[in-house]
Amino acid sequence: MESELDFIRLGAWWQKVYNLVRPHMELKDMTPYEKLKSLGYATSQEFCLFPTLILDRLVDLPEIVNYQKNIQEHLDYDHKNIDKILIIIQIINRSLKTQNARRGGKV
Repeated sequence: MESELDFIRLGAWWQKVYNLVRPHMELKDMTPYEKLKSLGYATSQEFCLFPTLILDRLVDLPEIVNYQKNIQEHLDYDHKNIDKILIIIQIINRSLKTQNARRGGKV
């Protein structure tokens, strides 16, 4: 690997192989995606391809730095926090689109 982009490409490749291609013995030779489907989850394969992120690029975004945090939020992983999680995902998606545009649309 010679660049951050090489790292991201390798991470994305491994994520695809791990979640969609490679059978896992502990999952009775199913991929994680096949296991999700066998449990009744109706989700697209894209769910297993969440983008590889360089967190250093995200932690200093104003939306993250200024996001109100408290200890209880870390303890309450339930439906009450889903709106906050969705907001953070939207922030990450915007950041990724901006980074992608700066690279000339190449990933």
